[in-house]
Amino acid sequence: IHVNKPSHRFVFKRHEWTLKDSYSFKKPKDLDGWKRQGPNKVPLPNLKTTADGLLFETFKSLHPLNLSHIWSPKIYSGNGFLFEVDVRSEQPERLALLVFLASGFQGQDFVLDHGLANTGHLNTICEGVIKSYHWEFLRRMPCNRKDAETQLLVKNPYKFGLGSALVPTLETGKWHHLTFAKEGENITLAIDDNIIIEARDNPFVGQGPSNYSGRVAIRHMQWTKITYRDLNIYLKDEIQVISEGKGKSSVEEIGFFRDEASYMKS
Repeated sequence: IHVNKPSHRFVFKRHEWTLKDSYSFKKPKDLDGWKRQGPNKVPLPNLKTTADGLLFETFKSLHPLNLSHIWSPKIYSGNGFLFEVDVRSEQPERLALLVFLASGFQGQDFVLDHGLANTGHLNTICEGVIKSYHWEFLRRMPCNRKDAETQLLVKNPYKFGLGSALVPTLETGKWHHLTFAKEGENITLAIDDNIIIEARDNPFVGQGPSNYSGRVAIRHMQWTKITYRDLNIYLKDEIQVISEGKGKSSVEEIGFFRDEASYMKS
């Protein structure tokens, strides 16, 4: 993880974007349509809306299947995609990430095609039947540095590192504003409007095409307790999806789960 010294701030020109969805996560209906994936062996202590926002917690247990994602109700398609959310870590230990523009290998809705895996294992993102980006924004496990916050942006299923950074520690109990913006092949990550990573997803380096469509997700490893509020998704130059199709895609299923029994049917 390399030291990153951002020299400028993120400027969000809202008039250039179209707000597609907004979730305060302060009302029960804000969770309507969100799909939970895992954990399949250990109960989830908390996944509920509160007056502060969405409280999402996994148990303080190192059980390998004590992991969970929640997936957005919709897919988003556009040449420009922008995601913002406020996060507040409720305890020092944690490992959490955000998933963006997750779709099947042919751009189809993987939830309609395959259903969701029973487990929240990371390999369902990194080695499964979907392509996506993920941003590890809170990384406080025993193997991680404690003197600074390590940040990681990865393209899947290739496990291709698009960017990494060191930033000041994100304080427990304090709100922080996260922004992920993608315009064409260019990706920008910002914390509290300070740019931490600028990357280009070059489609000509053997790591697949750039992603322009898909669902978003919040994922927790074990021992993680975070509150989320005011999640907003914006698009620019929206792509019109003519047909989403339903059923098995013709592309070969590669990666972690190949058998139908591993998937929950919607």
